[in-house]
Amino acid sequence: MAGLIERYLDALERDLDFDRRLARRVRAECADHLAEAVAAQAGLPPEAAEHRAIARMGPHRAIAASFAHDMLGRRADRLWLTLLTTFLATFLAMRLRTLGLAEAGADGIGSLAPLIDRYGFVAALAIGCGGWLSLRRRTGRDAGGVRAVALVAAATLAALGASIGAGLARVAAAGAPDPLTLAITAGSLAECSLLLWLMAQVQALRRQLRRVEALMAD
Repeated sequence: MAGLIERYLDALERDLDFDRRLARRVRAECADHLAEAVAAQAGLPPEAAEHRAIARMGPHRAIAASFAHDMLGRRADRLWLTLLTTFLATFLAMRLRTLGLAEAGADGIGSLAPLIDRYGFVAALAIGCGGWLSLRRRTGRDAGGVRAVALVAAATLAALGASIGAGLARVAAAGAPDPLTLAITAGSLAECSLLLWLMAQVQALRRQLRRVEALMAD
């Protein structure tokens, strides 16, 4: 399929270049449909058959916008799952720090870091749960709902970052026995990994939202 269809598919793939897996999948699906449409018009010259098949398929930007919007909702749903996973990991790591470092004054930097550790997590949980309760009916249904999800996730991310940062400071200043210190450090590193994963998902959601809005505006 050279010529018009190949250029059409190239343009469609460029429209979805923010998600390479989605772009390849959509290109393959549309290529199959266009090939079938061209084959059904065997009596026409090749260029005319390709032109008619593309006209029936519709503008590539409209198709890209439709697929990208559907994927936007799925990405927002995955973001909630990432938040839940991060909450669970942070809670477990925080409890490990509390149990391991609070004994015998193991928190060597005073009482501020434990408070930030604890109440940063509480604030993140309140923001996340409040956002989910208010947005659960809108999540992924429209651009406004997705933007609200991204804002809630970013605010939750900031509060979790404060909690995890304070936790790392507690670990760095701790005088706990080596095996316990290693376990606490491993938990804190797991928190950091999940936090970075959450940051990446928030940024990916925002990029995709901007692209969807641009496609729909055209």
